[in-house]
Amino acid sequence: MICAVGAALPPHIVSNADLTARLETTDEWIRSRTGITQRHVAGADLSTTDLAVWAGAQALADGEPVTVEALVVSTTTPDRCCPATAPAVATRLGLTCIPAYDLAAGCTGFLYALATAAGLIPAGTVGTVLVIGADRLAALPDPEVPHLDSRTEPRPSD
Repeated sequence: MICAVGAALPPHIVSNADLTARLETTDEWIRSRTGITQRHVAGADLSTTDLAVWAGAQALADGEPVTVEALVVSTTTPDRCCPATAPAVATRLGLTCIPAYDLAAGCTGFLYALATAAGLIPAGTVGTVLVIGADRLAALPDPEVPHLDSRTEPRPSD
């Protein structure tokens, strides 16, 4: 049973007009293929952990009081490879001495995290699980930086 839901959006908004000003595309092309007109983008001052803590705190505040017994954070953009993001989120939320781990599965990550939580409960491992999905995908592909597919192959030196 889902007891509560929380959400967090970075304050900075990038519109399609912002993108078309620096990329060779149009607003119509973006909207017709994605349905997106604007997106919230986390700047360098906002981490994946920050977003996860905001969303988790909101879910905990909006739901019935529960004792969280495990935390699963779904993210493909952790703040670092090791340690995982989930233990930092748990600490900042005051959730101590609980299992807390990341699950990375791209777009379907949150669904996998929910399925993982749903499996932990009937197995008797824990009674309640906080599931958080948090990503800073804009931090991955920088349109200003050439990517492997746009580079020419190196030539042997003479």
